Amino acid sequence: MKIEEIRRSFTSIFPTKFIKTAIWYGNKKGKDVDVFIILKNKISYNNFQHQEFDISYINEIKVIEMLSNFDPLITEPILTGQEIYGEYLPALKKKLLSTRTNNNTVQYLMNRAEEFYNWSQKHFGKNDHKKGFITLTFVISFINFANYYRHHGEVITFKKLVEYSPDDLLFKTMELSKNFRRIKMHGKH
Repeated sequence: MKIEEIRRSFTSIFPTKFIKTAIWYGNKKGKDVDVFIILKNKISYNNFQHQEFDISYINEIKVIEMLSNFDPLITEPILTGQEIYGEYLPALKKKLLSTRTNNNTVQYLMNRAEEFYNWSQKHFGKNDHKKGFITLTFVISFINFANYYRHHGEVITFKKLVEYSPDDLLFKTMELSKNFRRIKMHGKH
C-alpha cells in the first residue's frame, strides 16, 4: 500500500488542520492497515475501521499520560511505526526512550487490563466472540507488560515482550481471535 493512499483515507475523515501526526505501524504486508493519529483537539482515545484501515486516534494531552505509563497502545506505534504525516514522531520516540517506569506504571497497566476485561465481557455478552477474544488478548498483554515493568525500567515492544516472556495463554488467545471467524464459518464451534 502506498503512503499517499493511507493519507487520503484518514484526511477524508480528519481535516489536516486537526492532525498533529499520523503513524503507520503493525503488519505492513497484511490485509488491514494500522494507522495511529494524534489530534490537536480534545478528542480522547478511540478507534474504528474504515475500509481496510484500522484507525486509532487520540489527543496530545492523553498521549503524554499514556506514554509516561508505557501504555502499549501508545508505545507500540511510537517505537515501531513510520510517520506518514507531521513531524512529531522523532520527539515522541526520544521522550519515550528517555523515560523510565515509575511507581504508577504497573498499577496503571493492571487497571488497563481490568478495563479491557470488562469490555471483553460486554462483547461476549453480545455474542461477539471475535471481538471478545481480541479484547482478551489485550487483557493478557497488559498483564504481561505490567509483570515485565515490575522488574525493568525501559520501554519494550510487544515483539520483545513475547521473546522475553512467552505466554501460552496469550498465544492461544491470539490464535482464537484470528481463527474464530474461520472456525465459525466451517461449523466447528
